[in-house]
Amino acid sequence: MSSVESTPNPSAFLLKLDSPLEDVTTTEGLRGQTFYKGRCPASLTDVLACEGVVSVFVVGRMLTISKDARASWESVLPAVVNFLGGPGEALAASGSVRPTSATGTVEVRP
Repeated sequence: MSSVESTPNPSAFLLKLDSPLEDVTTTEGLRGQTFYKGRCPASLTDVLACEGVVSVFVVGRMLTISKDARASWESVLPAVVNFLGGPGEALAASGSVRPTSATGTVEVRP
């Protein structure tokens, strides 16, 4: 994962991956796919199973994670980053996402 960014929507975060998900086929540009619990590729099953995650929109190497308004990003985002393989080297080196325990959870700082 190369970056985690907030969006104008307080219930969505943008995650940029180092490479596209292998089992998700999308076109480049603005066309992508939105996935929900029970209707998603294997690579997103655990992400969508995270408490509070409502949907994942995928375009190439970018994912927009949308959460339930009642869920907190402090609990949702570290689990999502962990299920997607954790922060990439550049992201970890920036200090904005870093491991906080031996179990692989992460902390995201603005």
